[in-house]
Amino acid sequence: MKFAITAVVLDCATRKHLARAFHEANPGTSFDVDRSYKWLQGRAQPRDPKLYGEWLELLGLPHPVEWLQESTSEEFLEVVAGRFSASPERVSQQAAAFLGAANGQDRHSPLGLRGQLQGAYAAYSPAWSRYYLGKLIRGTLLIDQPRKLNRPQVTYSERLQGMQTRMQGSTYESGPLLFFNLLHEDGELPLFFSMFRPAPPVSMLLGHVAGASLIGPEPQPTVSRIVMIRVPAPGREVEDGNCYLGPDEPIVADLEALGLSVPQPDQVEQELQLFLRGGPQGAMDQVSAQDMSRVAGLFDPIWLQLDPVT
Repeated sequence: MKFAITAVVLDCATRKHLARAFHEANPGTSFDVDRSYKWLQGRAQPRDPKLYGEWLELLGLPHPVEWLQESTSEEFLEVVAGRFSASPERVSQQAAAFLGAANGQDRHSPLGLRGQLQGAYAAYSPAWSRYYLGKLIRGTLLIDQPRKLNRPQVTYSERLQGMQTRMQGSTYESGPLLFFNLLHEDGELPLFFSMFRPAPPVSMLLGHVAGASLIGPEPQPTVSRIVMIRVPAPGREVEDGNCYLGPDEPIVADLEALGLSVPQPDQVEQELQLFLRGGPQGAMDQVSAQDMSRVAGLFDPIWLQLDPVT
């Protein structure tokens, strides 16, 4: 449980992400992804005494190694949650989800969300790069069966500059909401999805996606709407069709090419375009460096005890 608590406060979506955190802190660490499965289950403990010191340093805790080895999960939770100014109850719930003990129906149930989510989805969202404004990005979402940690594995891909870019991670559930926390396959550029939790038969997912624009003079923090529609085509075929869609290229035609029969294409197209391109504040929002500089110029002098910049 202690490793799961650590993963939560360090915002690690998978065991690989947790291992990466240890390796970034110390490239020579003995933290091993395969062995960590038993550590997380409580079936074994790390044998390398240096690893406990690395663990404490990673969490920024001044405690001795003996405390880390001998403290209960509850004692560890209280200290770590306090160190990261987090709610112990929330951290405990998320740690349980990390271990695959999240609330809800079992994934083996025919109505369980985890089983229902599995499949291939064609994903549509506004392009973030200034060079493709007005176009939609057609990406691919693949949700595979849960692995060792009992949580579905998520892969999202887009074709950027002629190459497939993939991001991977896991799902999180919280009441009526569903989240994906993904990292680029090279370990950088996180991407976060916030959506309504779908009900059976899980024909689509809808919500927001947040990250950074990748193509342009400088990356910009960005959030936009996204809709992901389950399609009959196999994942590889869906991914091969990743592209940009212009304003005159219908989404429905792309869905039908992927084997989905749409009985009222005009109405469906209108609703999808309205969602993706509409909204009270528009479908996308970006923060520019000028925004950052302008607002920082208001507050930096306060903390530097200087006269306001005029």
